Amino acid sequence: MEVAILRNGGDWRWVTDGEVRRAVLLGSGGGASEIAVLLGDDAMLRDLNRRFRGRDTATDILSFPDQENMNGETRLGDIALAEQSVLRGARSRNKTPSAHLAHLLVHGVLHLRGFSHGEPAAAEEMEAQERRLLAQISVSDPYESEEHPAGE
Repeated sequence: MEVAILRNGGDWRWVTDGEVRRAVLLGSGGGASEIAVLLGDDAMLRDLNRRFRGRDTATDILSFPDQENMNGETRLGDIALAEQSVLRGARSRNKTPSAHLAHLLVHGVLHLRGFSHGEPAAAEEMEAQERRLLAQISVSDPYESEEHPAGE
């Protein structure tokens, strides 16, 4: 699987491409040939959120599912993250930035795979998947002390 990483805004020196790839591959289940990850800043994510979701606010992560790219190859889609929001979220949850980023990436990739947290039963299933996957890379339960799922 190819994981394309574009750094376009924010500092992001605290995370390596390898950490990003590891979390994306973990969440992907190996069923796609390509995922693109945009590491941006709050201004960029606010713009994307406004244009694609009609919400004029910054957010930590957005997922854009894609069924087929121009070459006809199966793609899972694209993920965009805002550094400032990721760091604020890590601080507010008493998580390391790397652990919180891993959680957000797994969460975003699960959205690309069709998982949702819109209904209680679906949210429970998605959170269980996240816990199981993150435990494989020694990231503690991201929901043990929080009231809202990632990406909210």
